[in-house]
Amino acid sequence: MSEVSLLSDMARLSTELQADMQSIRRSLAMSTGHYLPEKFHFRLWSELAETKTVLTDISSLSTISSTDIQTTTSSNYFRLYYIDTISYSNGTSLYFIDLNEDLLRQSSLSSLIDYSSQATTLFSSSNVTRHLPMSKAEQLLRERMRSVYTHSITAYTMVQQRILYQAKGRFYYYDDLNGNKSTAMITTQNENEIDLESYPIEIQFLTSDSPIDVTMCPHNSNMIAFIRNENIWCKNLISHQELQCTYARLGTGDFLHDVLSAGIPSFVIQEEFSRYRGYWWQPKCHTHEQVYRILYEEVNDGGVDLVYISTTEENSEEIETFRYPKAGGKNSESTLKLLEIHLNENNEIIHIVQQHLSIELKTIVPWIEYLPRAGWTPDGNFVWIQAMNRSQTKKCLILIPLSMFNSAEKQVVNNDNQQQFCYILYEETNDILVKVNLVYASVIEHIRLIDGEWCVDNNEIWIDEHNKLVYFTGFKDTPLETHLYVTSWLYPTKLNRLTVPDYSHSITLNKEATLFISTYSSLTKAPEINLYMIENIQSNVDLITLNNDNDSFDVLAVSREENDDLISRFFPTTQYRWSEQELFEFQYDGVMMYGIIMKPIGFEPRRYYPTILQIYGGPEVSSVQNLWSGYRASRSHILTQMGFCVVMIDNRGAANRGVNLEAAHLKYRLGQVELLDQEFGLRYCAKKYDCIDLDRVAILGWSYGGYLALMALAKMPDLFKIAIAGAPVVSWKLYNTGYTERYLGLPSENEQQYLESSVLNYVSLFPAEENRLIIVHGLNDENVHFSHTKALINKCVQYLKPYILKVYPNERHGFRNVDSMEHFEVTLLLHLLKNLKMTNIKTSAADTDVHVSVENNDLIKQRIYCSDGIVDDDDDSDDSDLDHTVSQHPSTEPSIDTSQLQWLPYIWYYTKVSAKKFCDVAGEKLAWFFGITKPKYYSEYQEYQRMDEEERQAWKETFSDITSHNVILEKIVCIVE
Repeated sequence: MSEVSLLSDMARLSTELQADMQSIRRSLAMSTGHYLPEKFHFRLWSELAETKTVLTDISSLSTISSTDIQTTTSSNYFRLYYIDTISYSNGTSLYFIDLNEDLLRQSSLSSLIDYSSQATTLFSSSNVTRHLPMSKAEQLLRERMRSVYTHSITAYTMVQQRILYQAKGRFYYYDDLNGNKSTAMITTQNENEIDLESYPIEIQFLTSDSPIDVTMCPHNSNMIAFIRNENIWCKNLISHQELQCTYARLGTGDFLHDVLSAGIPSFVIQEEFSRYRGYWWQPKCHTHEQVYRILYEEVNDGGVDLVYISTTEENSEEIETFRYPKAGGKNSESTLKLLEIHLNENNEIIHIVQQHLSIELKTIVPWIEYLPRAGWTPDGNFVWIQAMNRSQTKKCLILIPLSMFNSAEKQVVNNDNQQQFCYILYEETNDILVKVNLVYASVIEHIRLIDGEWCVDNNEIWIDEHNKLVYFTGFKDTPLETHLYVTSWLYPTKLNRLTVPDYSHSITLNKEATLFISTYSSLTKAPEINLYMIENIQSNVDLITLNNDNDSFDVLAVSREENDDLISRFFPTTQYRWSEQELFEFQYDGVMMYGIIMKPIGFEPRRYYPTILQIYGGPEVSSVQNLWSGYRASRSHILTQMGFCVVMIDNRGAANRGVNLEAAHLKYRLGQVELLDQEFGLRYCAKKYDCIDLDRVAILGWSYGGYLALMALAKMPDLFKIAIAGAPVVSWKLYNTGYTERYLGLPSENEQQYLESSVLNYVSLFPAEENRLIIVHGLNDENVHFSHTKALINKCVQYLKPYILKVYPNERHGFRNVDSMEHFEVTLLLHLLKNLKMTNIKTSAADTDVHVSVENNDLIKQRIYCSDGIVDDDDDSDDSDLDHTVSQHPSTEPSIDTSQLQWLPYIWYYTKVSAKKFCDVAGEKLAWFFGITKPKYYSEYQEYQRMDEEERQAWKETFSDITSHNVILEKIVCIVE
């Protein structure tokens, strides 16, 4: 019988059973204290899709982002800029609020949250009715940045009171001249009206080719630069001149020979070293002439392997060509160059000069392979670069004077003399790994500012040169929370934490380092944004305090209560609820590790639930943080809504733990230690919380998490009944150089390590049972290519292993299309509901499906241990139809003793095997299989309903060979597939 027919029959019969179920609920409640679901309800595809949509909307309720603080000409006056979501819409807007320092320092000042509604709107993306399609170059850049595909405002930059931002494929700027006037603490919208007809101004580009990475010159906001067709262009917003500055990429379409690009980092630098820009404006101009300089990177991809990906649009098919360096292959080569852009007195660009570094970088550092970072010193007199070797065990910081850049007509005479003017400021070597760091290159002396095995957040640092202070964010207190710290280079290793504990903080300081904005949250507290004034600023960091005895001012916030209120107003008819997340910690192999558990909605003690282990597990990424998860956890909340436990664990190799923990344990051992930690943590969690059914565990992961999900199914099939692997790496020889060689070295030198870390060598260990392996992959994946999945399928075919393949033709490594995301989520939910929650897949023939033990004969309370779980109680919500496990197999499972069978609760089955074995034990007539595989038993059920007491007693006596007790049966319904 088809699934549709099955569900249709069940839905039809559910109406007829409603009255009977009410009486069963009452009788069971009196006899056992357990309650049954109010309604007999079935999950259909459309309902799961609705659940996904609602929970995603709920999870996106958050707070503002991309904050910036600008000090105006009045020293005690600040303007706070931020991006916020337009309530109940798909767009975002750019806002500001004006703040007066004197009023902020008044201890009687109350929360500013009451004034947030008076914030002024600078620009709303909803005002733009036309949008340009996103170019392929921008799509790929956003893939590397893990940025969302949206036409709303996601970021902005500010130079000299000019704000530059992108919305719907177009670029705009706005001159916030009112930011220079001193006003009251809060500027209302009426006091600061903006003429949207003249502001903002759209930047009109000369060609239809969409630019990417548009930036303003730091000392002249009328000069902008951008990337178009792999070259650098510049534009003067006054004269409207737009000129091509470099001619690295010729645009011939010949991928074999047209291999140069300017201003764009190579794939590996973007993907594995998180540098997304390949050009940098000189921060200051040192001549009276209008000369603007841009340092840029020219990349030669000529030796890098070509990869071809077939993309399918609605009416066409295209072959995309990429340069992708696989482990052991040749990397891109980088050269540093300089542009000089000359303007006349009429702001017209009259001359562009290209200058070359007069000495090759390999002459300075022969071992250089990667250029992870580059830029200018703040005074604009020097260029600095960070160089790294191929094995990523050595790096150095090099200072290069401008005099070492020469135009093509100038000739270099003596390389040895040139080299002496390059300064190697700092060099580091580590046999395990050296990490890429941000650089502040103003002070020539190198001082170690912090000690200990803890991490500094690899984001912005703020320097107060006058007071010799360094502000930075890090994880000294705990790897689970980001905090703001301050130290002094006069007293190195001395630290003061400025942010409150028990929250994670995202920090923005103003340029003067006198106040900061903290967007802070925890697992249980939605984000809020507070403003803090820094006081007692001095080189003795212990004396630095915050205003009002560490109190702060709530500038803008969306509290948990407000989120709940939004949910109730936006979804007034839903029963969906938010799942609590709880942190736990455990020690394994001498290492402290952390995890998160999310219990099902309606969780009750002494009940055991099917569990999803959501895993990433790869190095330098953390899944466990004391941070409001928002959209990132929407899937987890949906799963808990469906009656699953969700567990996430950070194994050895997770971020924010220091090099020794992040890399040492995984070096040459990818895929070999992570699952040991995950298994131990899962069993620890099961013991601690006593709610996880270890017989019904699925593992779900994407990318590296997909890789570990496959490894888990091969190495631990008894624990993990289902593996869902999204975009998995199956052979590290197929992955890129920067990531793979960081942990496994070169394939030619570590062949055995590559073999032991490859999924392809373990496919023969996959279980030979259906529905236990799902492989999901986007056909256009440019990071983990679909060739990984092809290789995996070939091995599954070779070893006769069943699998389910879900291919999404228009998706890359991360799904961006809303339809694809929803389709995958619903597919995932439906599979887990049918094959994990309602069914237990046994891995041993010796397992017994039904075990009965008596807890209290006097009260006739039994617990029935079933492989697929039991409902003997549930909440009263409409969506509580699906079975929840009442209990878990104890360490010593009781044998079946039918003499103790005094009461059988109302059982919901969804498996042929379990139902068959149940009937073998209790007698076939004990179950009514209504409307599905054996509809005749439903007729028997109806016949039983028509019996009088004498007839029923005679019918019950037919079971005297099974139990010596008088079996009390009102109704037992077993649903089978």
